[in-house]
Amino acid sequence: MSAYQLTPFEVGQVKAHMEHGLGCTTIASKVFKADGKTTFGETAILNCINRLRKEPSWRGDRAEGSGAPRKTTTKQDKEIVRWVLKSRGKEKVSVSKIQKQFPKLRALSDTLVEERLQEADLEYLRRRRKPIVTKEYLKDRVEYCRSLKHKRTATLEKWAYTDGTVYYLDRNAAEHQNSKRRALGTHVWRKSDNTDALYEECIGPSNYSVRRAAHTYRR
Repeated sequence: MSAYQLTPFEVGQVKAHMEHGLGCTTIASKVFKADGKTTFGETAILNCINRLRKEPSWRGDRAEGSGAPRKTTTKQDKEIVRWVLKSRGKEKVSVSKIQKQFPKLRALSDTLVEERLQEADLEYLRRRRKPIVTKEYLKDRVEYCRSLKHKRTATLEKWAYTDGTVYYLDRNAAEHQNSKRRALGTHVWRKSDNTDALYEECIGPSNYSVRRAAHTYRR
């Protein structure tokens, strides 16, 4: 891996560590890639160190026209992200699904497709462990919660909740929709800063679906 693959931010880290007298191996263990999990190889760091010693004013900027041409256009990148955000609550969005939707991507690597999503601040993260309340039950749930706020403490202290054993079957289209959401899987492409974590398409299935799956398994 060559030095030009480090961004100005990482080059700045290398330069700062050099100022503190750290060597190549130690610096390589401290400079992380954009995913925040993996580090750059020692060759990349060594190339960066050598260039900084040769050109002290270099800050990691790439010369115009240098490097391999980008394999996707800005328009394509936007279309990919738009489709992923639109589809993530309707079907399980994988790289192969994206490539099927955009045939021109089939000749490119899976890693490149993932990088385009990561450039848009999207990460393949676990859905929030918060069950969805589907639209047909949302009004009743809100009315119930509002009514609780007006009940006396003495009344609430008389209430008790207990678990029961219930077997669920998909009786109508609404309940079938709950089962379909569960089939979307545990992970979804969402914002790496978690700003969309509570969006409807980013949370888990309803309690109906979870309970049904558990009881089906026990049988």
